[in-house]
Amino acid sequence: MIQKKGTHGTCASYVEEIKEHGFKFSAGRGGTGAYFWRESKHSIKLAKAWYLFQMDRHNYDKVEDNNGAIIIVTITVDNEEFIDIEDTSVKDEFAELLESMGKLNNASDEDICGAWDMYITNIEQETGVKMKLLELRVGVPSTAKRFFSFYSMKALGAPVCFIARDFECIKIENIEEIEDE
Repeated sequence: MIQKKGTHGTCASYVEEIKEHGFKFSAGRGGTGAYFWRESKHSIKLAKAWYLFQMDRHNYDKVEDNNGAIIIVTITVDNEEFIDIEDTSVKDEFAELLESMGKLNNASDEDICGAWDMYITNIEQETGVKMKLLELRVGVPSTAKRFFSFYSMKALGAPVCFIARDFECIKIENIEEIEDE
């Protein structure tokens, strides 16, 4: 059994939706799922920065309560339901997949998401096991860098995310309001 802790930054209205219906899976650089910053010295700040970036993009303009919140979760899966997609052999296989698609050096974010989904689906079909949790380093979008200035990508590399691909493995441990600065 593997247990991972992470944080997710969002607005208060979405927190209520998540508590009622669960996390909504979205497309990202590691495929489709719910994204969490790995618990670390920076995970609360990373979640807050993501919320601020989404606010700046006006993604919370139409919600009732756009105040910020950080959801702290524990994700629990069986060992065989977890893939570290930073593993060298995984990255090599993924590069081969992108190359076979003619997208190795010119893939859009949508191409990358779709390719990861295809890669993971192939593993699930080969093994007969649903991959419920992935681990991946995720760089922040270039338009978001000012929100993440506290984090040294140069020194630390991209922060680690967990991508949950199954609602039932996610347990909300705590919800913290984001205080105005």
